[in-house]
Amino acid sequence: MGLICVEDLIIAVLPKYLEGTTHKDNEINKKNLTLTMKSLKKYNRVSIDEQLETLGKQEEKYKFNNMFAIIDFLFKDYIEYNLYENYIEKYELNGEGEINWEYTIESETAYLSNKRPIYLNCWTNDSESNDGDFIRSLHKHILNLCVKRIIDSEIQQITEILEVPEVSFTVEEESLGELEYQVKMIDNELKIQYGERKIRLLKAMKLFLNNHNYEADENILLLGTTTFHTIWEKACGDVLGNEYNDHSQHHKIISEKTKAHWKDLKNHKSSAMRPDIVYKTKDIFYIVDAKYYTEKGIKDLGVQDIAKQYMYHQALENKDEKKEYRNIFISPGNKDKRFSEITMPLFGNKIIYSVIVKGNELLQKYVDGKREKEEYLLKLCNENTIIY
Repeated sequence: MGLICVEDLIIAVLPKYLEGTTHKDNEINKKNLTLTMKSLKKYNRVSIDEQLETLGKQEEKYKFNNMFAIIDFLFKDYIEYNLYENYIEKYELNGEGEINWEYTIESETAYLSNKRPIYLNCWTNDSESNDGDFIRSLHKHILNLCVKRIIDSEIQQITEILEVPEVSFTVEEESLGELEYQVKMIDNELKIQYGERKIRLLKAMKLFLNNHNYEADENILLLGTTTFHTIWEKACGDVLGNEYNDHSQHHKIISEKTKAHWKDLKNHKSSAMRPDIVYKTKDIFYIVDAKYYTEKGIKDLGVQDIAKQYMYHQALENKDEKKEYRNIFISPGNKDKRFSEITMPLFGNKIIYSVIVKGNELLQKYVDGKREKEEYLLKLCNENTIIY
């Protein structure tokens, strides 16, 4: 999902739930593309963080499939912090900084007054930005490349979604050397820097250089993701109010009840199961699995997916006996409706509801940081019409 630009050809790949609604109206296509890219941009704030954290553990040569995330990060960092900066330490005569007594005693003549030395001049510590710093010049060069790539794409939606800074730095590109040398200099800088912002920026610069080199070889620009289902899952969780995380009581209960214990193997346990979304309202306990499926895909849902939802229900059902439970598969579509009810004789009268929601409306709430009403899913589960 996203954009592929090959020379003068631009291919927009929209989420599959929009099939059948976009082939005629160009204006609808533009709106769908803008919303899709905005949701990708918001999600990327998390995914790029994870990518930067694990970068040091990866091979030097790799391909990152989301240049959109890297460019967005570099723009945002520049707008917030400006250019990469290292300082040159120096001494200033009678400056405003802290007095460097060691250098003053070595450099200045002392006069005695009441047997005490007095210095008519003193040297102070000072520093100034090193404008000729290699990494600073490389940062300028990379920002120039980022801006050029976005402007050259001539896709209005991208410039509207990304905050593209108006920069055009003068850089002697010959002095920066080849890619291998640039990456080596970044690695050297990473060894001596401890500030979180600088480390993250250096890693992002390294990501860009490797991927820019890959895409430049094939004259393509990739702005998108091959895993839109992860964005859909995150969007559902944020909009519905997901309470499940590694520190939640829900996690503790499910983790304890869904780990397999191996007899005679000391301290050996399997990994625990993990639901997508768990949250509760005043009266209802919701266990939700976000599925990025078409209606045909929902019908072909594997029995293992269904069994997992029942196991989550089983693990949590005694947590709060006063509440009702709603076990739900939620998929994107073009209108809100209850799609089906799923039962399994092994679990008695427990029901899993399969509902379809307006994908664009939910994504818009995700982008805007809004929550859905508490009764939203409950109302869909209670609808009378079931469409097969």
